[in-house]
Amino acid sequence: MSWRRRRQRTLPSSRAIDVGHCRRYLAALYSPEWSEQLRSLYESIAGVTLDLWWDLYALLHHDHSQPKWIQGQVAGRRPVDVPGMTSRVEIAIETALRRLG
Repeated sequence: MSWRRRRQRTLPSSRAIDVGHCRRYLAALYSPEWSEQLRSLYESIAGVTLDLWWDLYALLHHDHSQPKWIQGQVAGRRPVDVPGMTSRVEIAIETALRRLG
């Protein structure tokens, strides 16, 4: 985000990064389909197409430490399928890559 004349402005790339992080968590915790639904709904409601590069940037930040970190964030509030997280995020990444054409 950027501040100009004491007003907050969202940079074009930050929107896709923010939604991308949410998509990564949805894919990790629930399903890649939910992750894709979020993107589709966001774009239709906001009336913009998210920048694919920044969306992928956020999705690709899933690494070997993420399942443990996400499990800690959930803190027992729901069951967490830790072994399946990475494969679900990989499917979300593959789906995003298909948007390249």
